[in-house]
Amino acid sequence: MTDWMSLETQATNMSTLVKIIHLLAGFFIGEYVSHFKYEWAFLSGKRRWHWTTPIYMSCRLFALITCLLLIGGFNASSEIDCSAWMRTVMFFTFLGVMLAACLLIIRTIAVWGHRWPITLFLCSVEVVSFALNVNAITKLEALWGTVPPLSGTCLFNNTYEVRSSVLGILLSDLILLSVMLAGVLRHKSQSSFWSLLLRQGIVSIALATVIGIPPVTLNFLNLNGAMNMMLHFPSFIAWVVAVTSLYRQLELHHAGPGERFAFGTSYLETAEQTMFNITPLPPKDAPLSPAKMILRPNRLGDIESARPSFQHSHEPQQSLPITPRVPAPVLNHRGQQPSMHGIRPLPVVGPAPDLDQKDPGLETGIHPPLSATSTYGDDTTAVAGSTI
Repeated sequence: MTDWMSLETQATNMSTLVKIIHLLAGFFIGEYVSHFKYEWAFLSGKRRWHWTTPIYMSCRLFALITCLLLIGGFNASSEIDCSAWMRTVMFFTFLGVMLAACLLIIRTIAVWGHRWPITLFLCSVEVVSFALNVNAITKLEALWGTVPPLSGTCLFNNTYEVRSSVLGILLSDLILLSVMLAGVLRHKSQSSFWSLLLRQGIVSIALATVIGIPPVTLNFLNLNGAMNMMLHFPSFIAWVVAVTSLYRQLELHHAGPGERFAFGTSYLETAEQTMFNITPLPPKDAPLSPAKMILRPNRLGDIESARPSFQHSHEPQQSLPITPRVPAPVLNHRGQQPSMHGIRPLPVVGPAPDLDQKDPGLETGIHPPLSATSTYGDDTTAVAGSTI
């Protein structure tokens, strides 16, 4: 049987805890940097602020501060005040958890239509959880290890007192999520927004159960200080990442597909666009290609080979070239004069011919001699001369 209170076992457990914290801290810092463009869009003024945006940003910021404090405390080269360090870490931890719960409370209140009984009940649950967290912070202690192999690092002490806080966080989250899911089920709809809320509600309850039960179990077992806190910080990081991802997904779903493609929707994606899809969404004003201009796909068939070809039906018809009109010039004895209304007579070139005057060549029968450039042949000329 393992002696959990022996120095060797505690040293091994503490080393494992430090490695887990470094791994999760690096994961969260990478996640924070990868999604910082979403927050930068609000900070730079490219997107309009919502009143829930500061809560979202503060939740992630406090989680980042917690990770940095943990890395700094466990890598300290000289002795530090471990009790003050540990209480500061737990303060930012519980503050991040509370802000994540506030995001859930705001969503639940909106789902229930801002009903006062629901609002008062949820706020009461959060106040009780806050009181339990403050009580845990005041009782938690830590000390600098001086006995090998536990020397040169901060050791947790009196961690059993955190059990009430961890249990209160788990129960409050399950209550909030259950009330939210009940409110979503009250308004059944076929819209994508309702489907997203239902899916997020189910996923949230599953995550809260999976994330919250293991640290509560280890804390109630009270094996040693390192084992009591072994899964406390991992569950905190996972819960903050999950809640903020759900918030970001819901906000981007409301903003439209263009915003979802620009910022991504993290790990829980919608069907329209995912962060792992490299094909960009077409802009709203982009014309459809002829192959996609199908009016009735349910009648024409869903198979590409069964659809009629629109290759030539949408090509522009070839028309005859249009000759531009050239306005005729208006001539008179004064030269060309531009006129808008007046109609000027044609100029007189010479005397008008007398139509009654006879041709003398017709009366005498004398015809002009043939020339080499005549357009008529000899036979035609001979026939014309014989008839006269």
